[in-house]
This record gives sequence, C-alpha cells and structure tokens, in this order.
Amino acid sequence: MSVNVEPTDGFEGPASPADSHLRLNDRVIRSALVARLATLPIKPKAVLEEVRVHNGNAIADVVAVSRFLHCYEIKGATDSIRRLLRQGRFYDLAFMKTTLVTAESRLKTAIQTAPPHWGVMTASVVDGRNVAITYVRGASSSPSYDKKVALLTLWRSELLEVAAPFDQKANQLNRSELTELIASSLTKAELAEVIGAKLSTRLRKPEGLGHVGDVSVYRRFQDASGRHLVANHVGFVANEAVAK
Repeated sequence: MSVNVEPTDGFEGPASPADSHLRLNDRVIRSALVARLATLPIKPKAVLEEVRVHNGNAIADVVAVSRFLHCYEIKGATDSIRRLLRQGRFYDLAFMKTTLVTAESRLKTAIQTAPPHWGVMTASVVDGRNVAITYVRGASSSPSYDKKVALLTLWRSELLEVAAPFDQKANQLNRSELTELIASSLTKAELAEVIGAKLSTRLRKPEGLGHVGDVSVYRRFQDASGRHLVANHVGFVANEAVAK
C-alpha cells in the first residue's frame, strides 16, 4: 500500500537524487504508517502517538492497541538507528511486541541493529509523492515483557480505576504500589487487555480524539504557552485525519 503525502514545512531537502521534494523523515513515515495500520484486515482499536514509557525514560513513537500493545519505533532516512538500543530496552519491558519502521535505504542497518524478536518495516517513495510501507520481518513476543513496567504507560487515575476492585484502599497507594497490586492480580493476557482498554478510553476525551479512516488516533502535545492541543495527525495524510 502507498499513501499520498503532501510536502509541508519541515522538509529540509531531497531524500535522494531521484526524489527532489519528499524526504522520508519521522513525520512522513509516521503518517504513512498510521494510514497503513488503518488498512489491516484486523484493525487496531486505536493508535496512540508519543506514549511515555517507564515514567518517561522512553517515548514510543506509535502504539497500536489491539489484544496487546504493539510499539512502532520510527527512524527516518537520516536518523541514527543505532541510538535506538537504549530506548529499545524500555520498549521490550513495556510492550508485547515492537517493530522498527525506517527508510528502505536503512534496511541493512535496521536488520543488523534491531533485536531479533523485533519486527522490521520499510518506507519508500513511490511515484514521487506516495509513501509505501512494507513488511520485512514480523515481530515476535518480547522475552523481557514486565507487567509492572507495562502498567507505567497508564496515568495514575487509570491505575486507580484498575486497582479499585482489588483493594478498597487503592486510592491511598502510590504509583509504584498500584502497579505492584495490579501486576500481582492479573495474568499477562488480562493485563494487556486492561491496559489496551484504558488507553483506548483516552481517545474519547476531548484532548485526544482524531481519526485516520475508522481508527482512532491519539496525539497530545503542548504549545509554547503550555496549552494541551490535538494534532490533526500532523497534517500529512491528505483528507484522512480530522481532529474532532
């Protein structure tokens, strides 16, 4: 599948001699990836962007919510793939599966650098203005998945909602104690389902609602004055994303 991408401010030059106006940077690949996820036979319940992991030790670029959370780490044509290893350790702890998505020209480095259980996808420019996202290697389950770390993707208010049935005094517990309580009360499969449900619920709140096709997309960020805004999915997938 290829996605039409309109060039906008932020491009710094050509991606290659054969392409004079479209650069495969993070923003372009991100838009094409979210559009690609929306076409899957079994679509994710939601897609989130810029998800804080392990109390902010890492930030996941894109997270697809289904039966479990699937993290997508994006590296543009000029980004350093080797630098992802530090954040990758946190992804493996927090997410059942992780896939590296990068420019096709970086495929060799991606295969050499990404952990063997990570998936790999490539982005390439087609006909000058379209971006094709291609599966190269499927992701398998993370051997390092940690229930307590996975729970740190949730806000404290969300943790309280999950913990309430297990302890009537849950509102007196701190964040670490809440994750300990929940992790000891649920299996990995149950936990993955609960986390996915809570993250999907965020999309029904005013600060986090948008769509690509029929898949909800959440992206929360702040402007210079500190106000929380909603991205119109970065404005790259033409006529696809509309913030509500």
